[in-house]
Amino acid sequence: MASVNVYVKRKLRLDMLSVPQRQMYDMGVVGLDAMKRRTANAYGIDDRPAAPLKPKWKNIKKYKGLKTVRDLRGTGMMWPQNYKAGKRKARLKFVGHLMDQLLVRRAGDNEVHIPEPGSRYGRMKARNKRNRAMLGFSPADRQIIMRRFRSMIRSAARKLIRPMAA
Repeated sequence: MASVNVYVKRKLRLDMLSVPQRQMYDMGVVGLDAMKRRTANAYGIDDRPAAPLKPKWKNIKKYKGLKTVRDLRGTGMMWPQNYKAGKRKARLKFVGHLMDQLLVRRAGDNEVHIPEPGSRYGRMKARNKRNRAMLGFSPADRQIIMRRFRSMIRSAARKLIRPMAA
């Protein structure tokens, strides 16, 4: 009777079964794009229309030629909260758009990090109660991410599974 010896390394690595970092980064970008598309249409995290703007901001956005809805795409300007000798500086400061400051910062084998914006004013905007109700993944965003993930897994499976000629 013939015998077969099987030698096994100490550590088993299944490289092709894990998701590469680049694909996880792409997944984060897909999710971020879905969130940006949703907020541009003024929908909240529950896929319902967002809270209306206050009349003051509605007039400011109308004057600047922007859509008068809460789309997190403001004028890019903010009143600075600097107080010097009891006086408030009464000039607007350009701080950028909140949605332009959200980026995928890190990607690992099984997680993606999209932290708060780096600038102080960007963080203040992101922590605003009404804005926070829009920043996140809605059920529709999750479906878009899952669809992309399934297509990525199918393409990886085609590379792994090859029919053998008989």
